[in-house]
Amino acid sequence: MRVRLIRWHESDAEELIAAIRDDGHDTDAAVPVGPADLRALRAAPPDVVVVDLARRPATGRDLAIAIRRQAATRHVPLVFVNGSDDAVERIAGLLPDAICCTRAGIGAALAAASTPRDAAPVVPRSQFAAYEGRPLAGRLGIRAGMAVAILGEPDGFRATLGALPAGVTLRQDARGRPDLVLWFVTTLVAVERRIEHLGATAGAGGLWVLWPKRASARGGELTQPIVRRAGLDRGLVDYRVVRVDETWTGLRFTRRAG
Repeated sequence: MRVRLIRWHESDAEELIAAIRDDGHDTDAAVPVGPADLRALRAAPPDVVVVDLARRPATGRDLAIAIRRQAATRHVPLVFVNGSDDAVERIAGLLPDAICCTRAGIGAALAAASTPRDAAPVVPRSQFAAYEGRPLAGRLGIRAGMAVAILGEPDGFRATLGALPAGVTLRQDARGRPDLVLWFVTTLVAVERRIEHLGATAGAGGLWVLWPKRASARGGELTQPIVRRAGLDRGLVDYRVVRVDETWTGLRFTRRAG
């Protein structure tokens, strides 16, 4: 079979690649970063997609949902490997027909994935299905004790944000390397001027770039592809999407490794 292995760090892939090839399958080990990778999958769907959950499990899960929601790829079996109990439980609720296994069980999982299925694949009703019902603070990655900078805050956002975990402090500037930066922005000029600096300023929680959706009353020139490209061109990588409310949406960036 042609196996597409999705992982987030080169060192994580060696054992999995070896195990997959030892079972007689062809594989690669791409690090997906955006729509171009989904387009490539649609153009030439593999026989199986294997998602390594050892790092960025939520990102891997969200990518799998995107694969399942595309007509060209939804028939491709999904195998998740190295997931924690919590990650596996969440995936089972969203994609009950996916296969979850340990590294040692990858051979058996691929054999199971090659077995024809009678039922139609499960398709989550939304790309954001994993986050429905979850508080906004949790979807933004705000955790207990964090220092969070909110830049360009729109009216009413604190009410939308709601209750926060214990010990979280909010500030209106990015001085002192906050753990997480939420940046509300409306123009491409501003994005291009500040995204690299803010990406370097943000701590381990990364940088959320948030803009008004075009379909909203405040919609303007910014779109997901435009913002993503601005980040990629400046050494950042996006790894999460969020819907804040009816107006604001965004991408979460971190600095590119290496």
